[in-house]
Amino acid sequence: MLIVRSVTIFLCQPLLPAQRLIMLTLTLLMVLLGSSIAHAQQSGLPSANVPTTISWEAQQLMQSLSKVNWASAPDVPASDDVANWKKLADTLIEKQTPAAAAVATNEQVKLKEMLLGGVPVLEILPKRWRENHRVIVFFHGGAYTLNSARSRLAAIPPLANATGMRIISVDYTRAPIADWRVIQSQALAVIRALLKQGYAMKHIALLGESAGGGLATSTALNVRDAGLGEPGAVVLWSPWVDLTDAGDTSITLKEVDPILNYEKELKSAADAYAGTLALGVS
Repeated sequence: MLIVRSVTIFLCQPLLPAQRLIMLTLTLLMVLLGSSIAHAQQSGLPSANVPTTISWEAQQLMQSLSKVNWASAPDVPASDDVANWKKLADTLIEKQTPAAAAVATNEQVKLKEMLLGGVPVLEILPKRWRENHRVIVFFHGGAYTLNSARSRLAAIPPLANATGMRIISVDYTRAPIADWRVIQSQALAVIRALLKQGYAMKHIALLGESAGGGLATSTALNVRDAGLGEPGAVVLWSPWVDLTDAGDTSITLKEVDPILNYEKELKSAADAYAGTLALGVS
């Protein structure tokens, strides 16, 4: 759960060398663009925890982080507290959206809200967009309970302009208003709608950050299981795919992580997304 985001890229269909380079380069760019977090903070992360194998810029970012003081951090809402989760989400969205909108303005992209398969989405078109029959579907992060397509927009306009591709950011219903069944069905509905628009599955890339990375993963599997084929690429930016917090490094690196805390912060969000599904029970 380290805040310096890992990047996982699955190329399900062959891409041209230039396309591979774009996906790799811009995913790394997103790491640098998405580093702002607001929490109760204390002393800076010890430099001993900063690896020397990463870029100089990433090292500087890690050294600038401050560790959350969880003793003074407020509790998150209970998993079924719809009203207070909405209040928290609205507060964060209000705080994040202006900066994200400024990036879109500076990049001169075109934004349009619409419905795809009955699901709200935000379309982002490059400033010199020409139809190339390829599309990136983006799933924003926020522990499934926070943020929106507009509030998590900042990293997307540069990606749109650099690739020249249409990007669809899915504004899925947040938990606990909806659970995993509804959220995953919305993601699949967007893919079906794009196929109806004439896109080939091999020309659709899935991109997700954090919880959105988990949603991109489940969407790739649901697309496959529905017999729709495989996406051309799946890019996962530090995907939250283990909602039980049972992974090896979730335990061994628990005290090193400067930002995230499962018991204090993420467990309630995981339960909100799981709904009636018991986490950790196969």
